[in-house]
Amino acid sequence: MRLSVLGRFEVRLDDGPLPAATWRRKRAVDLLTALAVAEGHAVPKADLISGFWPGKDPSRGANNLHRALHDVRKALGGGPWVSIDGPQVRLAEDVWVDVAAFEAGCHADDPEALDLYRGTPGLDLDMLDARIEALRQHFIDSSLRCARRALASHPDRATAVLRHLLAIETAIEEAHRLLMRGLADTGRIAEAMDQYTTCEQALAERGVSPSGATVALAESLASRSRSTPTPQESGWPRLSRILLGTRDPAPLLGRQAELDEVREFSQAQGGVLLITGTAGIGKTRLAVEAARFAEADGAVLLAGAGLDFEGMPPFAPFIEAFTAWDRMSGSGDNPFLAFEPSGAVQDDTLRLYQAVEQALNAIGAGRRVCLVLDDLHQADGSSLHLLHYLARTTRTSGVVLIATARPEGLIVGAPLHSVVAALHRERLLTRIDLLPFDQATTSHFIAQLVNDAPTTPIVARIHDLAEGNPFYVEELVHAWSETGKIALPGELRDAVLDRIHRLGDDANALMRAAAVVGQHFEFDLAADVASLRSESALDALERCLDADLLREDDDRYRFRHALVQEAVHSSITSARLRLVHREVARNIEERWPRLSDRVERLARHHRLANDVDRAIPYLIEAAQRARQQTGLREVVAFYNEALELLGDQPADSQMFEILLGLGQAQLLLSQLEAAVASLDRAAELRSAGWAPSPANRGRALRLGGLALITSGHLEPAEVRIQAALEALEASDDDAQLTDTLYYLAQLRWHQNRHDEAYAVAESCLAAAERTRDPKSIARGYEMLALACHSLGSWHEGERYEAQREALVGGPVDVAQSFDVHL
Repeated sequence: MRLSVLGRFEVRLDDGPLPAATWRRKRAVDLLTALAVAEGHAVPKADLISGFWPGKDPSRGANNLHRALHDVRKALGGGPWVSIDGPQVRLAEDVWVDVAAFEAGCHADDPEALDLYRGTPGLDLDMLDARIEALRQHFIDSSLRCARRALASHPDRATAVLRHLLAIETAIEEAHRLLMRGLADTGRIAEAMDQYTTCEQALAERGVSPSGATVALAESLASRSRSTPTPQESGWPRLSRILLGTRDPAPLLGRQAELDEVREFSQAQGGVLLITGTAGIGKTRLAVEAARFAEADGAVLLAGAGLDFEGMPPFAPFIEAFTAWDRMSGSGDNPFLAFEPSGAVQDDTLRLYQAVEQALNAIGAGRRVCLVLDDLHQADGSSLHLLHYLARTTRTSGVVLIATARPEGLIVGAPLHSVVAALHRERLLTRIDLLPFDQATTSHFIAQLVNDAPTTPIVARIHDLAEGNPFYVEELVHAWSETGKIALPGELRDAVLDRIHRLGDDANALMRAAAVVGQHFEFDLAADVASLRSESALDALERCLDADLLREDDDRYRFRHALVQEAVHSSITSARLRLVHREVARNIEERWPRLSDRVERLARHHRLANDVDRAIPYLIEAAQRARQQTGLREVVAFYNEALELLGDQPADSQMFEILLGLGQAQLLLSQLEAAVASLDRAAELRSAGWAPSPANRGRALRLGGLALITSGHLEPAEVRIQAALEALEASDDDAQLTDTLYYLAQLRWHQNRHDEAYAVAESCLAAAERTRDPKSIARGYEMLALACHSLGSWHEGERYEAQREALVGGPVDVAQSFDVHL
């Protein structure tokens, strides 16, 4: 067994690390952490009780300690790793503990031992505070000593040690000074000066200034010139093309304070840089600049964006980022293509998250990876949760996360708001709110657009009408250059449409079709929808590109800005919109069988065309695909959308399938009240000539009962489970009967009716044996074992446990039962 607690908690047994889901209770983790930190890896029982459960009487505290010990032993497979040794709780001597290895390595001046330290242990226990602080100080002293020794002969080793130290302890001035010297000695003067800025900022947060020695070193470095600039790698122009549609964007004006914040973030370790502001304010441009800083620091760049329509597949921005990288590099590092679900959605979700983390590390190959996620306010819920997971890993990994969002995505109740609030609480968020240009910056921007200095009245007029919004400024300047008129704010949309109108009928038709397809669109698809012949379509496309209304995006095209698409889309009447959506759907069905998001697109376009009968099968298929990808929130969204379209239609098997799938997804998301409502509705569906089969009705009732057991509402749970058994009397489905009896046995156990739980478990086993399914039979043995233990028949319970383990392997997992019962 290997136990790590320095900045992260991980337990590895012979066959690898235990998954995070193993640790269902925090006190089990706290107990192992305390034993790992304590000298000799032993702590008096009385100290643990008073520290973890202050104010409780000794007997109840002792019960809690024994419960925590039980959880630890169960998680560790029952091995002899933790024991009670008289008045103490102790770790076994042959457990490898990172704390001990770290201390031993530091005493031996082994620099590799420093890598074991990733932060202070996550433990709030007063009696070990001094010990934790001693470990922290040991890390600082050993890191400085190692860096001083390596600076002359192995500067790269010294730099690595110092960066590791400063990533964890940001305000160690001597470490900043040593790193400045190391960078300067290897010719990286600009980086050394940036390090001084970082040092100033870190010390300022603690109310102090750099010492005279550090200031003198910075002044010395400033006097040395640097002859050769850092060569620009190809990644930044590629990312700019993906997000802005151009490899050579205009210089960023009027954002010096924001650029300083971006630099500070790029030198920090961990978290997410979130750039917010209204549409057209320049969020994406600043994000690209942030990625440029990251690339200058050696990072590999990836980018994806939230899709511009509801009903998107799960993880859309991440899939876009990995797909673009794979297309460019041919590396095959796309975790979403390689992922194979097992059917256990919660375990699959964690496996997928870990696969994404590993894929990013593989892409970096020892370098940092900067992932830019644009338009996060449009991202699906699964993407937001994956972002939260990756943000937590950034403290110890080489991943840099940069995102943009509009303010409307951050209102209370929006999915993004919850994630941003969590990142803020965990100190993983750096947020930059972009404000409009002032008049001086507007003047510089206009001069850049027209290659001439505009007059003050023109600048004032455009600035006032655009309210400092860069996109609006640009559109007003275009209108002024082409017509000599400056539009009023309410006419900005008309100014965009007027520019398009002047490009001709074919360009108008192409832009309208493209606006319905999406902000990113396939040219051939838009041309077909617009009924344009290839030559006419190409001419129209080139005119739109020349007018900077559209931009190329690999094998697709995109609107220069979302506001251009919104202006075009809003100009199409509702009746025509339905016809165009229908035409888009027809073309995709007939000519685009290989689109990765084909099902989701067809669901959307048929829905918006008001073709209910064609939309619902695609919505159901999209929900099923989302479940395979662990996107449970998208499953709920797709099924709810299908129910809304069905409205008051008579009940049928399709409506039952939707309600059952919706209830299952809600149950997995712990939306228990909603799950019961959906499953009850499914069970009670009726119409003339149709009703669910007994097996299907029993299944819906059984799952509703499970949701109620999980929420602790045992009486209504019994009503549903008994109704499920009654429904199954008319069915020969032994698999359904086994599952229902399994939950009834659990219910009896929760009710402390252990004799009845045993009797029901026997019936469950008998039904399971008729199915010949090992997993079903194992569940019967599981409940027999649990009932026996509760009845005091330990030997009989152990026999049932052994029979279960012989079928499916692994120890009995009754954590859910314990959690509900307690």
